[in-house]
Amino acid sequence: MNQSLRADRIGHWSFDVDFRDTEGRFHGTAVGNASVRSDSPSPLGGSYLQLDGRGDYVTVGNPVPSTGSYTKLAWARYQGAPDAWANLFTAGDSGGGHGLLHRDGTMWAIHGGEEPHRWLDSGAAVVAETWIHWAVSYDHSSNILTIYRDGQAQATMAPSSGVGDHINPDRIGAYETMSFWKGQIDDVQLWNEALTQSEVLFIKDTGKVVTEGFRTWMQKYGGITGRGRHPDADPDGDGRSNFGEYAFGSDPSRVDASKVDIQLMEASGQVELTFIRPASTSSQSLTYSIEHRRRLGSSSWGEISSTQVGSPVSQQGGATEKVTLRLSQTLSDYGRSSFFRVRVNLTSLPLSEVRSASP
Repeated sequence: MNQSLRADRIGHWSFDVDFRDTEGRFHGTAVGNASVRSDSPSPLGGSYLQLDGRGDYVTVGNPVPSTGSYTKLAWARYQGAPDAWANLFTAGDSGGGHGLLHRDGTMWAIHGGEEPHRWLDSGAAVVAETWIHWAVSYDHSSNILTIYRDGQAQATMAPSSGVGDHINPDRIGAYETMSFWKGQIDDVQLWNEALTQSEVLFIKDTGKVVTEGFRTWMQKYGGITGRGRHPDADPDGDGRSNFGEYAFGSDPSRVDASKVDIQLMEASGQVELTFIRPASTSSQSLTYSIEHRRRLGSSSWGEISSTQVGSPVSQQGGATEKVTLRLSQTLSDYGRSSFFRVRVNLTSLPLSEVRSASP
């Protein structure tokens, strides 16, 4: 099932290539020996941030408003000492603070205005050499702080204040210039609302499944490197993003003659749309639907019901398949002027929204 998230993502550091924020607002700056590696894939199937615990981290500015709600999420694998203090994604100084840190073998949340900050022990073990998904949320309206391990709430508390007006920036892998994380970190996200447990679990689970599908497909095109491998990139310059190429079974390394090869046919009043898609779309979390609008620019798109005609026809040696969808109404039912498009839903990189690819 596709689920949209009601909040807005402030920042997303995927470490696919570098330290940039895929939202485009809070690009990271590496300090010390912080590096992007891919020799031992993360749960997302790709590269990650490598930290040696000796003064390296990534600083990303001050994206959290001092009076608002937030959620911080990250995949992490810890390789430090069991009794160490090591910060995963934290901001703070004497004016305020918020974030996640390893402390004496468990994950803690830090939150509060002027020192002393409030501390919340999740009670959940940080297992060495194991990838775990961590999250902390703060709901300003209810004044509830919650910490999650692998999408499940572990502990809550009511802090005595908001996050405060700290000056020091958010750091991935450190607090101020101390308590450094040793190990790997991936897919760090920051949202402007306190996400629910189901939303935290949704991000954790769908991120792993869909990202692996996209990256597996992208690996077939070894000539595309760097940021050219991002879902929003267009390495062949044909006007279709890698996501669009992925969704409609085309080649991201070669200019395609048409944006999306979708055929609309009408016979005896019945309307059918035929297009190419990757084979086994269910395993790649792709769903396809038909949308309609009466006039471009003056009406909104709306989903209309359709049914698949027969079985998909295998193409390109089984890599893709041709599928035909028949609309439930006749062409005259949609009015004199009608426009149709195929919408593709998937929770992809970035994970902030359900993306669409249209002709």
